[in-house]
Amino acid sequence: VYYRILMGDANAVCPAAVAVWESLFMDDASKDVELICEEGSVRCHAVVLRAASDVFKQMLSSEMREAQEKRVELRSYSARQLKFMTRLLYTGQVDASDWADSDDESIPVQEFTGPPCHRVPGLAGWRSRRLCTSSSDEETREAEPPLVYLLTTCSFAKKYQICGGLCAQMVSKIKKRVKHDLAIYDEVCCFAIGEDIGPLRLFCVNFARDSAVIRRRFEKGELPPEVAFELQAIWEAPAKKRKFF
Repeated sequence: VYYRILMGDANAVCPAAVAVWESLFMDDASKDVELICEEGSVRCHAVVLRAASDVFKQMLSSEMREAQEKRVELRSYSARQLKFMTRLLYTGQVDASDWADSDDESIPVQEFTGPPCHRVPGLAGWRSRRLCTSSSDEETREAEPPLVYLLTTCSFAKKYQICGGLCAQMVSKIKKRVKHDLAIYDEVCCFAIGEDIGPLRLFCVNFARDSAVIRRRFEKGELPPEVAFELQAIWEAPAKKRKFF
């Protein structure tokens, strides 16, 4: 069962075309490149990587080591995350089986290159549209990738310059989730700062401007240091209380 995440209209792509790309995605025998991840590898077609990214196109040119060895090092991602992202590259869709029974509920600190991310529980709020007709709450919850999948895909799309607006699409989905679940604000803001995702950083600042809860936490010094510093763009840093003899 597939869930559309990038297209707003389920009829925007010819079903026959999607079926061809799904068949290609499932055809492991013809895949000629290994994406080396933290616990193994995921196979992919070099032609798809080259078409999706100028960075991969350069890496897979004949002069590069990756082209000679048919291996690309992507050890900061898990196999499940790579499968999630490559499915998007092939089909523009996601499948709940890619994250079902997954423990990926928050971002490992080493996952990203920026400042440490303060983990905050609560990953509800994002909804994708299921392609079948049923819309029960239980089925809708199954269509929600863990937040880390959206964040890692956003980071991946920026780092490797994935074409087709994948990074912008992930930013849009992340924004919607923050609006529905304030508990993930710190995690998302830390990610946006650490990965320097400009549109998401701007969103986090503007979102905080209209949030009395975040303002109170800022004034009480309860926010992660990097988030508090970012929000000094709109608020004065709270004065430190000192005791004098």
